[in-house]
Amino acid sequence: MQTIPIPEPDKDTENKLVSLVDSIIGLNKKLASEKNPNTIEMLNSRIEIIDKKINSIVYELYNLNSQEIVIIEGDN
Repeated sequence: MQTIPIPEPDKDTENKLVSLVDSIIGLNKKLASEKNPNTIEMLNSRIEIIDKKINSIVYELYNLNSQEIVIIEGDN
């Protein structure tokens, strides 16, 4: 069985990831109680943008190339 290497981010990268994850958690909490369709759409858009930023940082940590990213993201 092979082990999967887990990269150790530098402190700046770690802080960015923590901040982005905290933002998504906060937005999801707002989303859970929101009733206004326009606000729901706006919150979902913000969550999607932050999610893409997190993915980008993780891809960079693992030194993934564009072909590997396409495989991971699938047909999106």
